[in-house]
Amino acid sequence: MKAPSEKERRYCDSIGLCTVAYLGLWYKVDVPKRKRDRGKQSEKVYIVPAFEIGTSYRIGDTSAGVLEQQVVFDIHEYAARSARRDLKELHDSIPGYGVDYIFLETVMADAMGMKRAMTDAFTQQVYLKKEPDAYERWRRDVDKGLEETKEFATRSEDCLRFKLGKPLLENYIVSPTLMGAMSGSEK
Repeated sequence: MKAPSEKERRYCDSIGLCTVAYLGLWYKVDVPKRKRDRGKQSEKVYIVPAFEIGTSYRIGDTSAGVLEQQVVFDIHEYAARSARRDLKELHDSIPGYGVDYIFLETVMADAMGMKRAMTDAFTQQVYLKKEPDAYERWRRDVDKGLEETKEFATRSEDCLRFKLGKPLLENYIVSPTLMGAMSGSEK
């Protein structure tokens, strides 16, 4: 973890935001190496929430801060699960090769938007407005969302794919392109 900046110390003093986990949601698509295999073998999509230790910080020794940031990490996991669920629903309704290629950016834009809105609302309620029982309410609601999406939990192969930085399967390559996100009437 890095040493906190003066601005981060002011956040700690003024609103009690003394522990911050910098988090993100990353995704990759791998496709069969040989073009003639595309269609016979499907794309492989990997989505992971991840913690960036180098930019995270903790001022003091508060277990409450760690618990609060765990909710934020779980919001990221919920967004990843929701994206996997949405991709599966698309596969079920439109079977065939290319569904991930066509819709991944759109699904991820939706997941990122949901994650951002939830994280912003959590920050507002817990740190800025200091609403009574806000942490407990968020913990309960996020746990409910995780339970409802447990079949889409991040798998060890998702994490391994990002750790290795290359396709897990020998006959696959990183997708050279992804179709951009569709918005508005294009969806």
